[in-house]
Amino acid sequence: MIIFDVYNLIKKEQFCFAYLDHFSDEFMDPLLSMQDARSDTPRKVKKKINYLMTECFQNIVRHSERKDEVFENFFSIRTPGDDNLITTINPV
Repeated sequence: MIIFDVYNLIKKEQFCFAYLDHFSDEFMDPLLSMQDARSDTPRKVKKKINYLMTECFQNIVRHSERKDEVFENFFSIRTPGDDNLITTINPV
């Protein structure tokens, strides 16, 4: 899949954020603020999503193994339609 195909896939989504790099706790607050800024998501749903995002992010920060200083951690959250999809990858 080329990048234009990825762009066409996600451009219709209400929210899409993906991060692939070094993770630390200090990135969590800005990420939660971005998620909270979404005005069309009900407050009850936002709280659940924030909880899941925090847990996933903390798992990456606290339980990932570094292998040869290569960071293989990945976090993304997408909102296609009424669904919220959280994806994380971290080698343990």
